Amino acid sequence: MKFLCTLSRIVIGLLFIFSGLTKAIDPVGFGFVMAEYLKALGLQFFTPLAITGGIALSAFEFLLGASLLVGLQVRLSAFFSMLIMVFFTFFTLWVAIVNPVQHCGCFGDVIHLSNWETFFKNLIFTPFTLLLVWQRKRFEPVTFKKWEWGTIAIFGIASVLLSLHCYRHLPLMDFTGFKTGNNIPQAMTIPEGAPLRQYQTTFTYQKDSKTQTFTLDQLPDSSWTYVSHKTKLIHAGTIPEIPQFDISTYRQNRYVTDSLLAIKGYLLALSLPYADKAKAGAIKKAALLSQEVAGIPFIVISGSGEGQTAALLQEHGLDAPAYFLDAKVLYTMVRSNPGLSLLYDATVVAKWSAFDIPSPAALKQLMGRDWEVAAAKSRIRENLTIEIMAIGLLLLFALLHSVFHRHHTRKSNRHDTDPSVSKAV
Repeated sequence: MKFLCTLSRIVIGLLFIFSGLTKAIDPVGFGFVMAEYLKALGLQFFTPLAITGGIALSAFEFLLGASLLVGLQVRLSAFFSMLIMVFFTFFTLWVAIVNPVQHCGCFGDVIHLSNWETFFKNLIFTPFTLLLVWQRKRFEPVTFKKWEWGTIAIFGIASVLLSLHCYRHLPLMDFTGFKTGNNIPQAMTIPEGAPLRQYQTTFTYQKDSKTQTFTLDQLPDSSWTYVSHKTKLIHAGTIPEIPQFDISTYRQNRYVTDSLLAIKGYLLALSLPYADKAKAGAIKKAALLSQEVAGIPFIVISGSGEGQTAALLQEHGLDAPAYFLDAKVLYTMVRSNPGLSLLYDATVVAKWSAFDIPSPAALKQLMGRDWEVAAAKSRIRENLTIEIMAIGLLLLFALLHSVFHRHHTRKSNRHDTDPSVSKAV
């Protein structure tokens, strides 16, 4: 039983750490998932708090996982872990049946699980938490209570700071179709030979107070009266990395994605999801950038109306053609408002948040290098950052567990040899 308890503590600890971190490194993306759930539950008025709630949930998951892995307040951590797993098991069953969202978002954009896969995942891991709660008396405090709570607080604060850093700048690692090094037209297409999505549409007709459902190839004659139709997904198939990227002009609503992506050489694109919420300082920097690199095509892609977008650009002296794209897609392109992308032959070379708009000198220096090398270095840097963080965290947890375990062992020995030494609470 001791082995099973240790295994359960490690498994659930790693699960919550991974789940918390994948949300923490992309707070904007998980905020959209939270907003979708709030809409499905009829709680749209909480949408402004979606990102804040996502950051809080990711921090709570991370500190629970870290506490279980290190061995801090295991009884309490196991209890809350069990509550979360049981609640989300029933909740994801409802989600799988009703299907209000495309994927659960439990691991951010790192791993996309279908709603039924998420439910079965919870079914697998919930028994581990039940075992921990059942055997909770086996776990004793490993050090002084204030040390335990102090360490747990540090875990929570560190997770929140990580989320705030990724919110202010960009995710430590980009898992979207617009990640650095991706060729956008290729990411918009489905590989040859890959299975396609399949849908089935059924039609409901009525005749003589009798209602019957028909498929498309078995429609009834004109004596029947149409009532309704329903389309459902019967085979998931393959979804392109970028399923939607429909840029259009404000006038005539003309589709221009292909023509923009056909531009040869460098292209600077300022994404502006919401003009009324855009950071003015970043717009001014972008305006200066467009003037200093006049030989490079510069466009603005906005999620707001033409008048609002034009007024904002005029106010800050940014003279560039503006196009329209859905705000959510723009936030997928760059997790910032505004955000700046540098493309070369429709391949993403670099991206910057509103707080990191480069100076003209820095941009010219970047464009002076080979664009493929620049994109590759950016991806390598992202991978190394994540790998170093993951290895560093595991080493830290192992070190803390060892230190606290030794402290607990020495304390137990002192208690065995000296009855006057009180037992730790």
